[in-house]
Amino acid sequence: MKNIDKYLSIIGDTQRIVDKMYNMELCCSFIHSWFMYDFFDCILEDVEKEDLKLDTVDDMIQYLRCFAPESCNDYEKILEEIRKELEKR
Repeated sequence: MKNIDKYLSIIGDTQRIVDKMYNMELCCSFIHSWFMYDFFDCILEDVEKEDLKLDTVDDMIQYLRCFAPESCNDYEKILEEIRKELEKR
């Protein structure tokens, strides 16, 4: 797998951000659960197919938008928090 370390870092950072938001009651358990479990599988599956090119924070946010659940009104707020934190790296 190419660049797996880069993606593992992104996954870890993103999960940490969402976990913090969940603990502060800023996101629902459904979103928290998806990021903690399913996100890892989705991103690694796409990396294996070599379909994934996440070279910038904007690329990452666009990728995450693909998974936006219809039932979550706060998803854009979550993405903005993820963007802010990832841009600090």
